[in-house]
Amino acid sequence: MHLHWRPTFDGTTTHIAATLARGKPLADAQMGASLTEPFATLHRCIVNSGVDPVAFWRQLMPLTCQKSLNDKQIEAVLHAQDGVSSASTDSLTSIHKLCDAFQRAVAQAIPDMTEHLAMRGGPLRQHWEARGPGMLAEVDRLTNSTALKTATIYLVMPVRGGGGEAHLHHRTVHLEAVLTNSQEDLPEITRLAWLLSQLSMPASSLQQDIDLHLAGLAMLIPTLLAAEHVELTRFNESVLQSAVYHWLDYPCDPKDMTVELLQWWKTYQGGSTTWPRALQALKRALISLL
Repeated sequence: MHLHWRPTFDGTTTHIAATLARGKPLADAQMGASLTEPFATLHRCIVNSGVDPVAFWRQLMPLTCQKSLNDKQIEAVLHAQDGVSSASTDSLTSIHKLCDAFQRAVAQAIPDMTEHLAMRGGPLRQHWEARGPGMLAEVDRLTNSTALKTATIYLVMPVRGGGGEAHLHHRTVHLEAVLTNSQEDLPEITRLAWLLSQLSMPASSLQQDIDLHLAGLAMLIPTLLAAEHVELTRFNESVLQSAVYHWLDYPCDPKDMTVELLQWWKTYQGGSTTWPRALQALKRALISLL
């Protein structure tokens, strides 16, 4: 796989807003305090427009990674929301102005962001090149998947101490450019392998939100086994439960999910089903857990 590594200021701003919208604290308390007021004003405006703010930022994230925030992006996301057939000009203008104000606050809180991301991206890329390709090759073998030829990794500032998301419809991922691993048994390049492995899901099969959850959950065990294969970690129930807890951005019981995933993987490894059928079996099981 040929990877394109791209630092992104606009993506970092959206990533911070998405983090705050989920009620997650920033690792830097001082930065969080400086962004509280501009974010709260923006958040109220989005809510008052009748839009789910979490969904708003999630859908905006891959767009702002690729191109600077603009009216067309905001309008497209507003129109994509269920129950929002159109956005008034005043609402659109207000959200855009407040987004600009939030971006200025982020730029003030993180000066020289472009230089910081360039510096952080170098070591992360070196670590990936040492073992990342081997992990992806092992994931492909375990799942009988066809390897992707290319993908883009958008680097954002590490405001949570580690994090990222796969954008399956855009065939991109974003990742916090950390210099150290917040979880000793879960190196960040293992998280990156997990994000990239999700892009192998056929776009035609991604019809509902549960399909996006399915991609992440289905690739957890293969990725951790692949990380063990290249001697980055050891695969066991505890490590899997830790990955469920630290990597997934939606509520679920880590213990119950871990038990379900291990049973599902055991069935698949038994050779009685194909990978596509195994995915459908996991999807049916997830309906009761998500």
